[in-house]
Amino acid sequence: PNLPQTHHNMGRIYLQKGDWEKAESHFLKAISLRSNFFPSYGALAELYYKKGDLQKAEEYKKKLRELTQ
Repeated sequence: PNLPQTHHNMGRIYLQKGDWEKAESHFLKAISLRSNFFPSYGALAELYYKKGDLQKAEEYKKKLRELTQ
């Protein structure tokens, strides 16, 4: 299904399993379906922190703050 919440939930499952590639794919799909779907921005920030990509993590954290202000 092409619902942002569904892709976000799938991303969370993969993130918990440690499958970062699939998690990232689902979070990005959620955002592509609804550009202001802020939960996936936060999840991507978390994912990139775990991967050690602090620059990308900060980018998504910043986008999350912009969307939730």
